[in-house]
Amino acid sequence: MAIATICFLPFLNFPSSGISQTTLTTAWICIFFMGTFGAVLTFLWWNQGIQKVGANRTSVFFNLVPVVTLMISVLMGQPVGWVQIVGTFMVILGVVTAVRTKRTGPSRNHGQKPTITAPGPNN
Repeated sequence: MAIATICFLPFLNFPSSGISQTTLTTAWICIFFMGTFGAVLTFLWWNQGIQKVGANRTSVFFNLVPVVTLMISVLMGQPVGWVQIVGTFMVILGVVTAVRTKRTGPSRNHGQKPTITAPGPNN
């Protein structure tokens, strides 16, 4: 983001663009917001989540990305169909189920150490 911002600096006040100063200011505020929150803080917060609850539990929440995208599109006035609503409920149900499921250890040996046997005369 920093390199891209530097590359766009020469076009900051490009005189023949016909874009108003208000539009340019708004665009730069949006770029700053996306760079700060979308590219830096989200990754920091994600890594803090991994550090606190572990990678397995944190990875489940990555499934909520389409749900958040749907909520943003609703706020922007985009129409939502029944498929998106059903999909949202399924994703939320899956995340809740995965978070509430308690892991008790390996299912094959029920937490016991594996038994190692020496090969017999026929092997």
